[in-house]
Order: sequence, then C-alpha cells, then structure tokens
Amino acid sequence: MREPLREYPLSGVPFMRRAKSPPPAAPYFSATPFQKRVYWLSVSATTPSKSNRSASIFSIGRRIMAGRGGMASILRILALQKPQVGFSVPYRLFHFKTIFAMFNPPTDRIAGKSVDFMATCLCDSIFPDAAKNAVQILRHFGAAVALPEDQTCCGQPAFNSGELASARRVLRSAMRAFSASANPIVVPSASCAAMLYHSSKIAFRGSDEAERAAVDAFARRVWEFCDYLANALGVEKIPGRLDAKIAVHNSCHGKGSGTPAALGKLLGSIDGVELVEFDGAADCCGFGGTFSVVFPQLSSEMGEKKVRAVAAANPDIVCAADTSCLMHQRGIANRLGIKYKTMHAAEVFFAAMKNGGIFK
Repeated sequence: MREPLREYPLSGVPFMRRAKSPPPAAPYFSATPFQKRVYWLSVSATTPSKSNRSASIFSIGRRIMAGRGGMASILRILALQKPQVGFSVPYRLFHFKTIFAMFNPPTDRIAGKSVDFMATCLCDSIFPDAAKNAVQILRHFGAAVALPEDQTCCGQPAFNSGELASARRVLRSAMRAFSASANPIVVPSASCAAMLYHSSKIAFRGSDEAERAAVDAFARRVWEFCDYLANALGVEKIPGRLDAKIAVHNSCHGKGSGTPAALGKLLGSIDGVELVEFDGAADCCGFGGTFSVVFPQLSSEMGEKKVRAVAAANPDIVCAADTSCLMHQRGIANRLGIKYKTMHAAEVFFAAMKNGGIFK
C-alpha cells in the first residue's frame, strides 16, 4: 500500500495545536439529546483561529450545554452566514437538516455481489482480524471481493479538524484507488463509511460541477459492512452458534444509516446470543475521531461514563461496527481495571460461524 499523503498526519493539523478548552463535562451529561447534538456541532464547526467568531461559537456551545442561550443561540450557530477568514468549516454547513439527519447515506446506492473492500486505517494497523473476517464473511455469502492496493485513508481526521483542503486531497486519492470499477465499496467502519458517502460531499461543496458529480457517484457506491450484509445481500441470519451476552454500541456516525438496525438484527439472529440493554445506550462514547485528541479530558469522562454503564450490564462481549469506538472504550476500561472484552461485528459473526464449522 502507498504511504499516506504528507499533509495528512494529525501532528500537522493546526486544529490540534490551537484548540481551546471544552466546557465542563457535568453540563454535557445532564443535557438533553438535542442540546448534545447542538454542542457537538458547535465544536465540530469551529477551528480555533484569530477569528472572533471562532471564539464566540465556543461560548455559544458552552451556554447551550449549561442550559442557557435558548433558540436564539442555536439559530446563531445554524445561521447561513458567510464565514470570516480563519473559520475553516463554513457556518452554512450546519443547518437544521444537519442536526436531524446527519450521516444519512444516499438513497440510490449501488448494490451487487461484486464489491471492492476498503480495509480502513485502524483495521490495517490495529484490528486486522476485523477486516480479514469481514472479507471471509462476504465471500461466504456470495460476494466476489476485490481489495484495491492503492487505498490509504478516507480523510476523516483532516475533515473533522476543519482542514478541508487536506481532506479533499485524501478523498481524491481514495477515489483514484477505487476507480478501476463501479462496484459497491464495503467498509468495516461506520465512521469511515459516513465520511465517504456523506462528509465527502460537504468537503467538495465548493468544487466545480464535474468534481461534485464524481464525488456523488463515488458516495453512492459506499456501504458499511453490516448495512451491506443485511440490506444489499439480504442476509437474514448469521449461521453457527455463540453462547454470549452481547452489549451493542452504535457509533454516532452510523446512526443515520441502516447500520444500527442491521447490526442488532444480525447479532440477534445468532443462536445462543443474548443482547443485553444498558443505561445510556444511545450516548456517544467520547471518541469522536479527532475530538478525543483535541478535548482529551471531556472525551475521557464521556468514555468512562459509557464504559461503566456497559460494564454494569455484565456482558461477555461489547460489540460495535466501529473499531475506533471499541479502541477508545477498551483503553479506558483497561485504565480503570474493568473487565471489558470488545469485538468488531465481523469478529463476532466469524466466531459464531467458526463454532458452526463454517470456518476453520
């Protein structure tokens, strides 16, 4: 595989060096779901700079999390105004549709049994079994899987940091890597998939018509792994058996897609699996990509709250469709000394199928 683009490493992203402190964690945990969504937008919309507006939007986020500011502050965040110099992500990106329908995949996605597989950075470096198992499972259910050799990253860290120019360069590299076919692209990560089918179109919003059309066509090819199994291949049941109580974490980036329903359906179809409920199941675990780097204290406190809630349900396995969330939660659990076994969805499916004699 090719080396990542030079401008991509997180150490080179200005956002990492200039971020302001987040608001206290306590107001976040007591906020309503709507307030939390608005706060996240206020953070993700802001790249600290010399712009006064940059500082003001952080204060708006703080007031909302503290229960102050009301709809007037929300409307200021959502205002369709022209950004000032130094404000990396335009205000106009964050409107009501963004709050209530974030990360929705295209409705006219391309399906088919010949697919290209995107391994993702975390699978390549930390969770190789998740990618290997996903490919084996896809092939078992009749998909012909190709792995383009030139693939690198989806560009999400650069995009989340407001470095849209760098994000576009990484995305162009991804589009070239998958240009040999027009097949569906299956990604074992809800966040990487959302970057490719949703955020990519935002990154290229100011580009010329031809490039926007190419990005739209690329986005229609992208599927998260569980979503593809259930809604493209029509898989109803994972064969085999796994005697385990499983707690399911649905990542924020997957919530606008078919991934949560697909993950729950497929896990629930496995003989021997018991899905356990826990408090705050819909809450973010605090990873949030570069959010965990920029705001480590708040990220850690959110993660601890999530891990303790999950652990209280005493599951045998914590399962998700995003390796990044699993990495974050497992690291926090290890630091807290809490027993916490994490597995990507593909690893759980593979274990059940192996127990059933399908895989060796």
